[in-house]
Amino acid sequence: MEMKPITRKELLAYCRKSGKAIEYTRPTFSEANKMSKRELCIYIGLFGLRLRPIDGSLDNANYWLKNKTKENILDVFRHEFRQKD
Repeated sequence: MEMKPITRKELLAYCRKSGKAIEYTRPTFSEANKMSKRELCIYIGLFGLRLRPIDGSLDNANYWLKNKTKENILDVFRHEFRQKD
């Protein structure tokens, strides 16, 4: 079953703007385990904002949503989530 692509509006709903910076709260790894694959991919998009513009981050998030499993996402992005509360 194919999911609909993540939108820019959906990605930005997970963060807040503080001056010129975009801020978001990084979940713990145990919280990430409980998330849906779609939510994890939204966080992948947020993580990517440090390195690329929003369109590139959105493309990356949608790539992971379309081509990877939740288990693979958790394994590859394990270091991005806080390890302890």
